[in-house]
Amino acid sequence: CAGSNGIVFVRDPGDPDWTESFLNNVGLGPGHSGLSAIWTGSLWLVGEASGVFHSAQGVPPWTRIDMGLGTLQNVRFALQSSRVFAAFRTTIGATIEFSDDGVNWQFLDFLPGVFVLGLGVHDHTLYAARTDGLWVRDISTVATRPATWGSVKALYGKPKR
Repeated sequence: CAGSNGIVFVRDPGDPDWTESFLNNVGLGPGHSGLSAIWTGSLWLVGEASGVFHSAQGVPPWTRIDMGLGTLQNVRFALQSSRVFAAFRTTIGATIEFSDDGVNWQFLDFLPGVFVLGLGVHDHTLYAARTDGLWVRDISTVATRPATWGSVKALYGKPKR
């Protein structure tokens, strides 16, 4: 669970309580606000305004990954087996990226002028709940030749409202 002031709370099934952890590895980090968090099966990932933080145990050390996108306004994660998809919201739109290890990210697409409210995966389809409707994308060949959101729009028509 991501929180404010750089605090992250982790609780594994069966644990009696939540463990408090700090993204900056030393204590409260004013200005650090976790936007989203996910367990990949090997790493905890926390999306934060300055990038993505990862930790193998959900406790320090946390390592920051600068996504090179500037200040992030929102982050949404989705998981397909061990592959992680993320929507990073900037001031001009949402960048969709994916990672096989949660550390190294690859650009998938850019969605101009939208806010992604939620991101989800089912089978080989990536879903993005956007401010202008639901968009879908086939990700069965994502590692070889990513399609564009425009090609999916042509297949499925206008987003549903």
